[in-house]
Amino acid sequence: MKYINPFFACLVVLVFAGCAIIQQPAGGPADRKPPFVVHYEPDSAARNFATKKITIQFDEYVQLSDVQNQLLISPPLNEQPDVQVKQKKIVITFNEQLRSNTTYTINFGNAVRDITEGNIKDNFRYVFSTGPEIDTLRMGGKVVNAFSNAPQKSVMVLLYDQQDDSVPYKLRPYYFAKTKDDGSFTLTNLHPGSYKVFALTDADADYKFSNNEENIAFLSSPVELNGNSDTIKLRMFREELNSNKLKKVSQPFPGKILLEFSQPVADAGVKALSKLPDNTRLRTEWNSRNDSLICWLHNYEPDSLLLEVSQKGQPFDTAVVRVAKPDKKAKSKGGAVVRNLFQLTTNTAKENKLGVRESFVVTSTTPIEKCDMDKIMLRRGKKLIPFKATVDPVNKRTLTFNMKFDEDSAYSLVIPAGTMTDFFDQKNDTLKQSFVVRRYSEYGSVKLILSNVAPGKNYILQLLDDKANVLKEEKVTADKQLQFDLLLPGSYNLRLIDDANSSGKWDTGNYMKHLQPEHVYYYSAPMKIRSGWDMEVEWKLK
Repeated sequence: MKYINPFFACLVVLVFAGCAIIQQPAGGPADRKPPFVVHYEPDSAARNFATKKITIQFDEYVQLSDVQNQLLISPPLNEQPDVQVKQKKIVITFNEQLRSNTTYTINFGNAVRDITEGNIKDNFRYVFSTGPEIDTLRMGGKVVNAFSNAPQKSVMVLLYDQQDDSVPYKLRPYYFAKTKDDGSFTLTNLHPGSYKVFALTDADADYKFSNNEENIAFLSSPVELNGNSDTIKLRMFREELNSNKLKKVSQPFPGKILLEFSQPVADAGVKALSKLPDNTRLRTEWNSRNDSLICWLHNYEPDSLLLEVSQKGQPFDTAVVRVAKPDKKAKSKGGAVVRNLFQLTTNTAKENKLGVRESFVVTSTTPIEKCDMDKIMLRRGKKLIPFKATVDPVNKRTLTFNMKFDEDSAYSLVIPAGTMTDFFDQKNDTLKQSFVVRRYSEYGSVKLILSNVAPGKNYILQLLDDKANVLKEEKVTADKQLQFDLLLPGSYNLRLIDDANSSGKWDTGNYMKHLQPEHVYYYSAPMKIRSGWDMEVEWKLK
């Protein structure tokens, strides 16, 4: 047996143990640090910039994310530069001659992040000047929706150093920035001067106000920038179109044709230009806003239908509708059956409760042509009670029970199969609905004291639910007390529209006419209504 020196054996163990000690241990805390810049070429805030390439070196490997939306260069360039990532470097190469004596800002937003953990270098910027000075002025503020006052995120704020009204249509801005999630914006490294200020949802990414799908905001007067300004507020709106047009045609199901328009149609009318066979029936139904139209069509065999829509008696648009044919048979477990599109529901179907002073309403999916009232059974408890009900003479899709229902009482309705016949000669299936009338004690109320209303002003006051639906509306021309009763527990708000032109509604703005949208104000906080509580609210206008 070969002899091994014990000292040598111990030395070998120690050497390997030492090697084990210097190895990188597994696991450990994750890297939370964003990439750090170790070198700029040219240096950050460089003056008399005269090269076409910028190199930014970081302390670790980096990547760029969502460059198209995050990377913004102000003033804008005619051609986008080449931006490349080379291990720990970002290299920017310009493809055009830069303006002289101009401060440029390259905003990376949140595009720069490390390659291992994805740590973001927030709002990273690189600034340089092609002249001897770096501009240092700042302008900030907020962009909100003119009607809802909601902050507008990811919209462009544009500054022009020219004063013509046509600049947002024809020119790219001199400076620009994008709003944050809270609608705030900051434009930095600005040169002193006079600027027209706009905000724009730049749908086609051309830095211009160029189509009807873009919202706009503008200041009525140029800003004279001689020092920092952080109080700019822009109210964004969409202009009304100069002419109405048919926007969309669809068929939710055969026989129901839906026409949607770009804006409400005044004194609307519709007629078929195609010849209708003698047994064909056509019925039209406008929605409450008059911006969409349902055409009910029965027994029409041709594949297409030409419709003409008129406004104030004058034709303004036509639509060629490809008419889908009804699928008269649908497969079921028992064999072929006729598909019934005639369905009934009630306004108590969700909670089985009817509000105090609320009408009980049955709604149908298709127009009701005939209804045998004698077959309908309405009970209070177990007792049959008399009732009066009428089918809406205009849209023929609601059956309203014109009667008083007693508080805290239980009712049940039965509409047997075949009681009604719809526009398509279909019969209804049996409808059964039980409901209870709410108690007065379930409701709360609000007494509003509105004060400091300016003389000569016309306002529209609206009570809103938590989904911003208008529940009640009042015109206001002076200080006033208003009472809102029978409010179910929940969150409510108040909206006040400054009806400057006395049109009875909120009116949007128009840039070329120098019209700002009408101002809209909201009460400071939602009102929490509880059962049996009476709340008093004072709203003093500023």
